[in-house]
Amino acid sequence: ANPTTGTFSWSRQANHFCWESLRGAYALDDDRKTLFSPALATDLSDLPPTFICVGALDLFLEEDLAFALTLSRSGVPMELHVYPSVPHMFDQLPGEQTAQATQDIARAVRRMIAAGLCD
Repeated sequence: ANPTTGTFSWSRQANHFCWESLRGAYALDDDRKTLFSPALATDLSDLPPTFICVGALDLFLEEDLAFALTLSRSGVPMELHVYPSVPHMFDQLPGEQTAQATQDIARAVRRMIAAGLCD
């Protein structure tokens, strides 16, 4: 685990507790596992165009990078932005990175709509 991530707004302990609570006794060993997260799927080619934005201090940074790579390898149109020096949920706080992320999201949605990638 990356020691520089997950120490601010969302911790590894909180994430573990939430996943365990959601999963319950289910073993995540069949096709239903994708109901928990699309990242658990072996074939992502049917997923819609995807925009991912994540802070460089976010607990999910490495998971998001891996998901973006898998989407790309599956031929799914995707856009990835990593914002320096901010944790999980940074976009809920005022600041330069939040303003930039908001602009990036709006631009990505407009491009996807213009390209006919969104129904």
